[in-house]
Amino acid sequence: MNLDEWRNSVVVSCKGSVRRVRWRLGDTPVYETRGKFELVTLDGVFFDDGSYHLHGVLSDENGHTLGGHVKGFEVYTTVELALLRLSARLVRGEDERTGYRELVDVVTG
Repeated sequence: MNLDEWRNSVVVSCKGSVRRVRWRLGDTPVYETRGKFELVTLDGVFFDDGSYHLHGVLSDENGHTLGGHVKGFEVYTTVELALLRLSARLVRGEDERTGYRELVDVVTG
C-alpha cells in the first residue's frame, strides 16, 4: 500500500493478523515484537506531510494483549484496513513543550 495515497485520512477500522510489529512506547526507542498475533485494533491519523500517528493492540495465542505506538508491521494472513479520506488537510508541527510533531492545524477549503 502506498501511504502517500492516504494523506489526510483517519483509520475507521483495522483488524487482522500480523507477525512482526515495530513499536514505540511513549518516548522510548522503537523495538520489534515477533510472533503470530491477532491485530485487535488499530487507530490513528495519516497527515498531510505523509507522516502518521497510529496506536494498536495485539493479542497473542493466549489472549494476552500488548499495545502502543505502531511504527510498522508485517501482515501474517490478512489485514483489513478501512480509511476515511478527509477533505481537510491535517497539518503537523513541532510542539515546543514536548519536542514531538503534533497536529497543529486542520485546513479546510
